[in-house]
Amino acid sequence: MGLNKLQSLLLASVFLILVSYQVEAEKSCVCSRIFAPVCASDGNTYANKCTFNCELKKQGQARSNLRIVKNEAC
Repeated sequence: MGLNKLQSLLLASVFLILVSYQVEAEKSCVCSRIFAPVCASDGNTYANKCTFNCELKKQGQARSNLRIVKNEAC
């Protein structure tokens, strides 16, 4: 009976580790280093559209009104 509890605890621990890893992976973005600046409505210049989109994902709904206003540096 003690072995089943140990196995259950081990499985639960592995599950929690995998879930937390997946959440962290979703937060990060991988973008190319190609410099193609875009100017956003907040007045910031982002290195390219990918980095702009990553920032949107990180900010979530709080920055949902953020837009690209021109395809060059601000």
